[in-house]
Amino acid sequence: MYSWICFHLMIPAAEPFTTVALQINVAKAEATTHIHASNTAIVHSFY
Repeated sequence: MYSWICFHLMIPAAEPFTTVALQINVAKAEATTHIHASNTAIVHSFY
């Protein structure tokens, strides 16, 4: 019973951190894609 309560208290506490981590990962992925696309455009403009 005690561990069940602790488990349920831990989940909501962890959620904001998980959400932030996911947002950071998405932002990194978008930035990487954007940089790659920019580099490709630069390369194509030269060749």
